[in-house]
Amino acid sequence: METVAAAFTDHISAVMRLSVDVPIVRRGQGFWKMNTAIFGEDAFKERKTQKWAVWWQQRRFHPDWPMSWGRYTKKQIHLFCIQKESERRRDFVKMEKFLCECIYDVLRNTYPHGQKIILLNHLKTKITSLHGDKRLLIMLDNDKPNRLVGERPTLFDILQMRKRQEARIIRSIQDECGNIQQTTKGII
Repeated sequence: METVAAAFTDHISAVMRLSVDVPIVRRGQGFWKMNTAIFGEDAFKERKTQKWAVWWQQRRFHPDWPMSWGRYTKKQIHLFCIQKESERRRDFVKMEKFLCECIYDVLRNTYPHGQKIILLNHLKTKITSLHGDKRLLIMLDNDKPNRLVGERPTLFDILQMRKRQEARIIRSIQDECGNIQQTTKGII
């Protein structure tokens, strides 16, 4: 242990150096949960069929089928599903940003008030349907250990859904003059 003068103060800091011969634990990304919704998409099915032909050919490089499955095919399926889920998530975020930009463009433009309301309601419907699928997944997620198949969601599930809904509500917006509008009429 040694003492060192601390900068910008009249105190002295105590420094103790410890060395431990224990290996450092490296933590990974955690558990991955496959989103089974991608299995219903036609593009996923088509691409999986193409990939499966390649994966099937790779089994000849392994002594038997179980070893091929464990060492190669299972890992390839895992990576393929992760890739497809991230593409799906990226497309979702792009569409959400695009629709929000469209809303802001409608608000910035000088459309007549009636036409502006119609356009905003149309865009609101698109965003609601975009988020509607995700909101239904909360209610249909039966993989929780404390909920049986077909059991109604708990208060916690409903509160989490409400928090997500509240986070997406536009509460204020700045108009072209720089004024902050916080009323519904002012935002529309």
